[in-house]
Amino acid sequence: MRFKSFLVLGLASSFSGFAFAQVDINHVYTECLPLETEDLRNQLIRHLSEQISVSSQSQLSQQRVLTGRQLSSIYKDQSSQTSNIRLQNIDFDTQESQLCASVGLSSIVSHWQATAQRLDSFAAINLPADQQARAETLDRWIEDLDYLILNFGVVASHVKRPGNTPNNTAFLSQMEKTRSDMKDLRAEVHLQSIRFVVTDTQPAKLVLNGKQINQGEQIYLPVGRHSYSVTSFDGEYKRTGTLVLKESGSETISYDFRMDRRLAGLSQGMRSTLSSGKSWLGDVQNERALRDVANSYKDKTKRFELTYSFAQPSGDYSKYEDANLFRLSYLDYRGVLRYGYGAGYGESSKVKSYEVFGTVMLQAPTMGADSKPMHIRSIAIIPAVGLDLGLGYYQSKASDGTTIDRYSKSVADAAEFGYDNLVVRGRASLDFVIMKELAVVLGYEYAFRMNRSQGLNLGVNVRF
Repeated sequence: MRFKSFLVLGLASSFSGFAFAQVDINHVYTECLPLETEDLRNQLIRHLSEQISVSSQSQLSQQRVLTGRQLSSIYKDQSSQTSNIRLQNIDFDTQESQLCASVGLSSIVSHWQATAQRLDSFAAINLPADQQARAETLDRWIEDLDYLILNFGVVASHVKRPGNTPNNTAFLSQMEKTRSDMKDLRAEVHLQSIRFVVTDTQPAKLVLNGKQINQGEQIYLPVGRHSYSVTSFDGEYKRTGTLVLKESGSETISYDFRMDRRLAGLSQGMRSTLSSGKSWLGDVQNERALRDVANSYKDKTKRFELTYSFAQPSGDYSKYEDANLFRLSYLDYRGVLRYGYGAGYGESSKVKSYEVFGTVMLQAPTMGADSKPMHIRSIAIIPAVGLDLGLGYYQSKASDGTTIDRYSKSVADAAEFGYDNLVVRGRASLDFVIMKELAVVLGYEYAFRMNRSQGLNLGVNVRF
């Protein structure tokens, strides 16, 4: 609804026609309360306002200046009336055991008159463009009109007008109509907004709540649920959705149709390559998902890794039995590094082993310039090589059945401490990432010192 400025200009001209004749303009309203009254000053102001309001209503009724309907309208909410008196220049004075507050009628009339003089600025042309400032300005204007209307009786009961000026009824009606227009305009000013950003070779079609809008435009809407659709210029791609705007909230919705077109082209190209037998890395099914996987392996994430190894002794240890080894590791992933620590347990029919170790590995979460990992279709593959270093402890059974705290008595007698207690193990692995939080691990390892052996391992890697 467009604001009708001629009403405002009419108010200013109507007001300028008033000739304020003093009718006991020096009258002073006074209220007193005991000093022990709780919230004393505020209570005094409230009582003083009520006294002025009741006195004014009585005088208007006796003088028959306003109609009964208008009197009822002005005073229908006594609490609102008294809260908008806006008393100025209140004097406080202590008299014996009481505090008294007083205000002159001239001060009340002067303040009302000064507020009314601003009416000619209440026009849409004077509203600021900024939505927040626009709302604040309208709120101030509506508050001023509320004050002028609610306190009209206080002033009108003490003034006279020449016969050629509008009467009280017309002037009050004009102010009420202006306030109604202001409230309608304020209802159209919202502080929450939405904006659409669509990347494509040509502008997309945007529809919000059934109405077409422009891309990049800040749209201000009421609080609540809103529906939208975004369609590419050629109709190939369409996105729909709903959003809930909260009070004073702002939302930006972005779509990249150029990326969708690129992915569609890559997918089609890779499918063609696979059908001709020329691909070794696999089809690109979801480029964005693959990049997310790569980021999950290098952006300061933490994971647990549980592995099982089947170890075959080698070298001087080759005469001993194969062993089953279980290890649990806690790892940090940062860029091309992964590092952490863990503990392990191993056993065969004659040997039990325990170990603690630290791990450091180099990994390749991405390959090439496109920041994607190696992959087979949608499964990312993260290769890594590294080293475990730590200490271990063995219990083994000798040929006579006794238990000794080393791998083999014959070997240990001729070996250094490292062959019995030092963990030095090289590792290479491939993580097959099913989702960012879960991967299956396949690997190979070779132990150079304690439990010298080589083996294959299988495990799971869990992000938390």
